[in-house]
Amino acid sequence: MKKVFAADGWKLTVDEIVPFGEVSDWRSILTKVRETKPNLVINTDYLPGNSALFLKQFLEDPTNSLVFLQYAPSVPEFVKLTGEKSTGVLYDMIGAALDTPKWPRGPKLLAEYKAKFGIESGAYGVGLYEMTNMYFDALKQVGDPKKHEEIGKAIGAMTKETVAGTIKLDPKTHVALTGNDYVPTSFWQIVDGKRVLVGPAKYANGAFIAPPWVKQ
Repeated sequence: MKKVFAADGWKLTVDEIVPFGEVSDWRSILTKVRETKPNLVINTDYLPGNSALFLKQFLEDPTNSLVFLQYAPSVPEFVKLTGEKSTGVLYDMIGAALDTPKWPRGPKLLAEYKAKFGIESGAYGVGLYEMTNMYFDALKQVGDPKKHEEIGKAIGAMTKETVAGTIKLDPKTHVALTGNDYVPTSFWQIVDGKRVLVGPAKYANGAFIAPPWVKQ
């Protein structure tokens, strides 16, 4: 990340590492952030509790910065922990459920999951459902669960619409193809407790707004 940001002309003003696990206080790092007043603040700690605490302590005296948090805002618990304070936070996902009318399978399966289990799915509930059904489709073609290689080849030959986009595996790497026509990197912003898909435009169900702490 540091190499890419530097190559794109960004100046890194604060670069801190914390041990993995629960973080009880971010204020020492935030003091450095406030001294440098960056345009963008990124925290890659993906644990919802840590990320929520970081946001709360950042907002005690916010800088005029966009705030990007890794993964944690996609987890239902994050919004419960931060409430209205989460409005304006940005994050992105690879393989997120595309909850947008522009990709009807996303909201359909998310709604069905919540109706059945009474909780939000997040990325994993509906994602694992899709993976399992890809296996079942391959098994139907092959007919024998012991024919592992044949099942693998059947999955590799599939092109399947899922909640995360169109799954098609690269025959050289066996990894799902990424991009707007396959599995996109989706960009989200939390607004009033809801996750708004702001990019890419092909899937967006809303537009970016300036966070309430940013002075324009």
